[in-house]
Amino acid sequence: GPWNCRSETGGDHGRQFRRLLNFDGFDPHPRSLLLRYRCGRVTNWIDIIKHGGALNPTGFAFNVDRISDPVKDAEALRAISPVFHVDRIQSPLLIVHGRDDDVVPYDQAKDLVEALDKAGKSYEMVAKFNEPHGIYNYKNRIDFYKQVEAFLTKHMPADY
Repeated sequence: GPWNCRSETGGDHGRQFRRLLNFDGFDPHPRSLLLRYRCGRVTNWIDIIKHGGALNPTGFAFNVDRISDPVKDAEALRAISPVFHVDRIQSPLLIVHGRDDDVVPYDQAKDLVEALDKAGKSYEMVAKFNEPHGIYNYKNRIDFYKQVEAFLTKHMPADY
Protein backbone atom coordinates (compact mmCIF):
# COMPACT_ATOMS: atom_id res chain seq x y z
CA GLY A 1 0.00 0.00 0.00
CA PRO A 2 0.97 3.66 -0.26
CA TRP A 3 2.24 3.77 3.35
CA ASN A 4 4.36 0.62 3.17
CA CYS A 5 7.93 1.72 2.55
CA ARG A 6 9.18 -1.75 1.56
CA SER A 7 6.61 -2.35 -1.14
CA GLU A 8 7.22 1.05 -2.67
CA THR A 9 10.98 0.81 -2.77
CA GLY A 10 11.99 -2.74 -3.56
CA GLY A 11 12.07 -5.23 -6.35
CA ASP A 12 10.99 -3.29 -9.43
CA HIS A 13 13.02 -2.74 -12.58
CA GLY A 14 12.76 -1.07 -15.97
CA ARG A 15 9.26 -0.12 -17.05
CA GLN A 16 7.97 -0.85 -13.54
CA PHE A 17 10.37 1.82 -12.20
CA ARG A 18 8.91 4.28 -14.67
CA ARG A 19 5.33 3.38 -13.76
CA LEU A 20 6.06 3.92 -10.07
CA LEU A 21 7.84 7.17 -10.81
CA ASN A 22 5.01 8.39 -13.00
CA PHE A 23 2.53 7.63 -10.22
CA ASP A 24 4.69 9.36 -7.66
CA GLY A 25 6.01 12.32 -9.59
CA PHE A 26 3.66 13.19 -12.40
CA ASP A 27 -0.01 12.78 -11.59
CA PRO A 28 -2.00 14.02 -14.60
CA HIS A 29 -4.50 15.46 -12.09
CA PRO A 30 -2.14 16.87 -9.44
CA ARG A 31 -4.92 18.52 -7.46
CA SER A 32 -6.56 15.15 -6.87
CA LEU A 33 -4.13 14.29 -4.06
CA LEU A 34 -3.54 16.50 -1.06
CA LEU A 35 -0.05 15.25 -0.30
CA ARG A 36 2.74 13.05 -1.54
CA TYR A 37 4.91 10.57 0.32
CA ARG A 38 8.37 9.57 -0.89
CA CYS A 39 10.39 6.87 0.85
CA GLY A 40 13.87 6.36 -0.52
CA ARG A 41 12.71 6.90 -4.07
CA VAL A 42 14.74 7.94 -7.11
CA THR A 43 14.55 11.66 -7.86
CA ASN A 44 17.20 11.80 -10.62
CA TRP A 45 17.40 8.78 -12.92
CA ILE A 46 20.59 9.94 -14.64
CA ASP A 47 22.45 10.06 -11.33
CA ILE A 48 21.03 6.77 -10.04
CA ILE A 49 22.16 4.85 -13.12
CA LYS A 50 25.64 6.39 -12.81
CA HIS A 51 25.64 5.55 -9.07
CA GLY A 52 24.99 1.90 -9.90
CA GLY A 53 27.94 1.95 -12.30
CA ALA A 54 30.23 3.43 -9.65
CA LEU A 55 29.34 0.58 -7.29
CA ASN A 56 29.49 -2.22 -9.82
CA PRO A 57 30.22 -2.09 -13.58
CA THR A 58 27.98 -5.13 -14.08
CA GLY A 59 25.22 -3.25 -12.23
CA PHE A 60 25.70 -0.32 -14.59
CA ALA A 61 25.21 -2.56 -17.64
CA PHE A 62 22.13 -4.06 -15.97
CA ASN A 63 20.69 -0.57 -15.29
CA VAL A 64 21.42 0.58 -18.85
CA ASP A 65 19.74 -2.53 -20.21
CA ARG A 66 16.72 -2.38 -17.86
CA ILE A 67 16.22 1.37 -17.51
CA SER A 68 18.15 3.51 -20.03
CA ASP A 69 21.55 4.79 -21.05
CA PRO A 70 22.24 7.98 -19.06
CA VAL A 71 24.11 9.55 -21.99
CA LYS A 72 22.02 8.49 -24.98
CA ASP A 73 18.71 8.85 -23.15
CA ALA A 74 19.54 11.81 -20.90
CA GLU A 75 16.61 13.89 -22.14
CA ALA A 76 14.08 11.09 -21.57
CA LEU A 77 15.54 10.32 -18.12
CA ARG A 78 15.43 13.99 -17.20
CA ALA A 79 11.77 14.07 -18.27
CA ILE A 80 10.87 11.37 -15.70
CA SER A 81 13.12 12.63 -12.89
CA PRO A 82 11.07 14.55 -10.30
CA VAL A 83 14.01 16.69 -9.18
CA PHE A 84 13.78 18.55 -12.50
CA HIS A 85 10.02 19.14 -12.24
CA VAL A 86 9.42 20.37 -8.70
CA ASP A 87 7.64 23.41 -10.12
CA ARG A 88 4.73 21.06 -10.92
CA ILE A 89 4.31 19.89 -7.32
CA GLN A 90 1.14 21.37 -5.88
CA SER A 91 0.78 19.40 -2.64
CA PRO A 92 2.85 19.18 0.54
CA LEU A 93 5.53 16.52 0.26
CA LEU A 94 6.84 14.21 2.98
CA ILE A 95 10.31 12.98 2.09
CA VAL A 96 11.61 9.93 3.99
CA HIS A 97 15.10 8.60 3.43
CA GLY A 98 17.61 6.38 5.19
CA ARG A 99 20.91 8.20 5.57
CA ASP A 100 22.81 4.96 4.84
CA ASP A 101 20.83 3.91 1.76
CA ASP A 102 23.21 2.38 -0.78
CA VAL A 103 20.47 1.62 -3.32
CA VAL A 104 19.10 5.15 -3.67
CA PRO A 105 21.78 7.36 -2.09
CA TYR A 106 20.78 10.01 0.42
CA ASP A 107 22.10 12.60 -2.05
CA GLN A 108 18.93 11.97 -4.07
CA ALA A 109 16.83 13.29 -1.17
CA LYS A 110 19.22 16.21 -0.57
CA ASP A 111 19.03 17.21 -4.24
CA LEU A 112 15.24 17.07 -4.11
CA VAL A 113 15.18 19.25 -0.97
CA GLU A 114 17.48 21.78 -2.63
CA ALA A 115 15.22 21.93 -5.69
CA LEU A 116 12.10 22.27 -3.51
CA ASP A 117 13.72 25.11 -1.55
CA LYS A 118 14.62 26.95 -4.76
CA ALA A 119 11.04 26.54 -6.01
CA GLY A 120 9.51 27.59 -2.68
CA LYS A 121 7.58 24.32 -2.33
CA SER A 122 6.16 22.89 0.90
CA TYR A 123 7.80 19.74 2.26
CA GLU A 124 8.92 17.99 5.42
CA MET A 125 11.95 15.74 5.66
CA VAL A 126 12.52 12.60 7.73
CA ALA A 127 16.12 11.34 7.45
CA LYS A 128 17.30 8.53 9.70
CA PHE A 129 20.88 7.45 10.38
CA ASN A 130 21.72 3.72 10.35
CA GLU A 131 18.88 3.03 7.95
CA PRO A 132 19.45 1.43 4.56
CA HIS A 133 16.81 1.33 1.81
CA GLY A 134 13.80 1.76 4.11
CA ILE A 135 13.12 2.38 7.79
CA TYR A 136 13.74 -0.88 9.67
CA ASN A 137 15.00 0.01 13.17
CA TYR A 138 12.09 -0.29 15.62
CA LYS A 139 12.68 3.07 17.36
CA ASN A 140 13.16 4.85 14.04
CA ARG A 141 9.98 3.26 12.70
CA ILE A 142 7.94 4.43 15.72
CA ASP A 143 9.36 7.94 15.31
CA PHE A 144 8.66 7.78 11.58
CA TYR A 145 5.01 6.78 12.15
CA LYS A 146 4.61 9.66 14.60
CA GLN A 147 5.99 12.06 12.01
CA VAL A 148 3.65 10.66 9.34
CA GLU A 149 0.72 11.07 11.74
CA ALA A 150 1.71 14.69 12.47
CA PHE A 151 2.12 15.38 8.75
CA LEU A 152 -1.30 13.93 7.95
CA THR A 153 -2.94 15.77 10.85
CA LYS A 154 -1.42 19.03 9.62
CA HIS A 155 -2.24 18.59 5.94
CA MET A 156 -5.34 16.37 6.05
CA PRO A 157 -7.15 17.13 9.31
CA ALA A 158 -9.99 14.80 10.28
CA ASP A 159 -12.55 17.53 9.72
CA TYR A 160 -11.42 18.05 6.11
